[in-house]
Amino acid sequence: MASDVLRSVRELLEQHGKPEREVCLDSENSGLVLGDALEEML
Repeated sequence: MASDVLRSVRELLEQHGKPEREVCLDSENSGLVLGDALEEML
């Protein structure tokens, strides 16, 4: 199944070209950081 998804993505890229910018569709890279967590990281 994963190989079918990768094949579909490759086909889309071939048809439409490379996107102008990267878009993350998950919350891992774009979620809010709680203040307490930020303080601990700093």
